[in-house]
Amino acid sequence: MPDKNAYQTLLRARVKAAIIQAKAAEAYTHSGTKGSVRETLIRELFRPLLPADIGIGTGQIVSVGGQCSSQMDVVLFDRSLLPPLLHDYQIGVFPIESVLYTVEIKSTLTKGDLEQAHNAAKNLRGFLYQAATVSTPSPAVSTIFALRSDLSENGKKEAERYREIYEAATETPYLAAICVAGREYSIQCSDGCWNGAPDDEEFDGVLGFISGMANTYKGIALSRGSPQLGRYINPTFSKTWFIPAMRDDQRP
Repeated sequence: MPDKNAYQTLLRARVKAAIIQAKAAEAYTHSGTKGSVRETLIRELFRPLLPADIGIGTGQIVSVGGQCSSQMDVVLFDRSLLPPLLHDYQIGVFPIESVLYTVEIKSTLTKGDLEQAHNAAKNLRGFLYQAATVSTPSPAVSTIFALRSDLSENGKKEAERYREIYEAATETPYLAAICVAGREYSIQCSDGCWNGAPDDEEFDGVLGFISGMANTYKGIALSRGSPQLGRYINPTFSKTWFIPAMRDDQRP
């Protein structure tokens, strides 16, 4: 009789391999380190484990109102809503209506990294979407993923540290999920609390992080309705003209 958990067993093996390769990529030189880690995680973790209809890239997010984000490490998008403009196979510019999730990638997560990710997520939450035809568009979900943390093993959780950051600023927790490989996975609940679990050598937390995206991306995409690509293509002219219809007494 086949193992009913064979699918999950294979996923675990792929997660382990991806984390090992990402940590090995940290040995690469200087400024290329973050890019190497990010590219490894996209290639070995996110792309193989997420459904094929989710596009995965890196770059900036824009809106029809002229808003532009900082560089996003990982952008999960729905090409059927609006296509990105890609410089190569994954680096490009993404219309906000097509963006489902963003993931900030960190080698070692620090308080400064959390503050930076929080501010980037706050900026993205202020983007204007084209009006959906069926409902209010669900905003892009901002998350953070790290290979390790500078917190002590038996100290506070990353969710606790993040709560201190946004409460000190009297702001909303704009990050919806935090995952540190081999340490913890925490998600923000609708009541403002955080639910979390340890991530051990089996990487249950990483699987939870990926499954959260897989379970919710369709609903986010459906909430966006049918955004118009033409609103990005057609330039806004600073000067326009108006020619009235000819009156009957003016007709030849």
